[in-house]
Amino acid sequence: MAQTLPEGKLLTPFRSDDRIVSPTFPQLNLTAQQIFDSFA
Repeated sequence: MAQTLPEGKLLTPFRSDDRIVSPTFPQLNLTAQQIFDSFA
């Protein structure tokens, strides 16, 4: 379920196989699951 933030930006939750897209780090090649696993 997406949420709208006060600034008008849309916030959508990541799912495990979703790729992270970063305008700051375009070469980043990670999935949400890889990020979650790093905290396990």
